[in-house]
Amino acid sequence: FTSFRDSPDRRWLITSHEEVLQSWDLTQPHSAPVSYYGFTNSILSADFSSSGEFLAVGSWDETLHFWEPFDPSWSVTPIILEAEDGITLVVVSPSGRWLLYNVGDPDKTFISDLRTQDRTPIQLAGITSDTNSAAFSPNERWLVVGSSHGDIIVWDLTLQKPFSQPFHLGSVRLGADELIFSSNGQFLIAKERD
Repeated sequence: FTSFRDSPDRRWLITSHEEVLQSWDLTQPHSAPVSYYGFTNSILSADFSSSGEFLAVGSWDETLHFWEPFDPSWSVTPIILEAEDGITLVVVSPSGRWLLYNVGDPDKTFISDLRTQDRTPIQLAGITSDTNSAAFSPNERWLVVGSSHGDIIVWDLTLQKPFSQPFHLGSVRLGADELIFSSNGQFLIAKERD
């Protein structure tokens, strides 16, 4: 698999092999997966909203597909956004309002407000190396991005212009490969690269 993600209710497992996306019903372990063939290159990242109603999937084919609502049979036509390069990271905020994605070459990280009509992406400032990981706090006040150089950058999404005022939270020595908020949002865990 090039990517996999389970739904928040643990009923569905989404996997990809190269450009084929599959949904597996975990309540029916002997059933065959349902495949989606809408990509033309490797799928590298997928993420659900906390409710499981929204799924976003990014590919090296420079497209991001998202389903709202998520439909494991793939019968709902996804909304497709085009990027300027292959998408290496996709993170959906808990409510499904914000969609963060990273494009690979040159490395740039964007965020879109999915509640707006045009969903115009905004490039995040303050990131000086490859984006390895990102997380939204459970209440969606904080957006945190971890870089390959170890920098951890934070944005306060409650500000009037939240993306113009990032601040540097700290660093981990070998790069921040994973960021996780505690369920109450009071703690942030940063996993350093092995």
